Amino acid sequence: MLLHQQTGFPIAGWPSPFVFVIYPLIPWIGVMAVGYAFGALYRMEAERRKKMLLIIGGVATGLFIMLRAWDVYGDPSHWKRQATAIFTVLSFVNTTKYPPSLFISADDDGAGNSLPGSV
Repeated sequence: MLLHQQTGFPIAGWPSPFVFVIYPLIPWIGVMAVGYAFGALYRMEAERRKKMLLIIGGVATGLFIMLRAWDVYGDPSHWKRQATAIFTVLSFVNTTKYPPSLFISADDDGAGNSLPGSV
């Protein structure tokens, strides 16, 4: 919990000084490692790279939609059906960035990888 969630806790039981974890490190190290691994994609020829980016982006976006629709894993805030379709869509894509979740990574990285592959 100390390295992957924003939290606070007493050092040696109560009452004692309180330590606050303001920025979770482990999830972002994973995101940076994936970004580093993507360097190999940009050494490929352009057509193969575009195809790979579209596939990876599509899979990540599909994973986001599937897991978010299931609504039991990955994000502490649940989406709810709203009065109109547009507000339901906004509730669906309203994911928590901190602490970093699988949803925010799949959503952002899926779109981020599909766009360079489509141009």
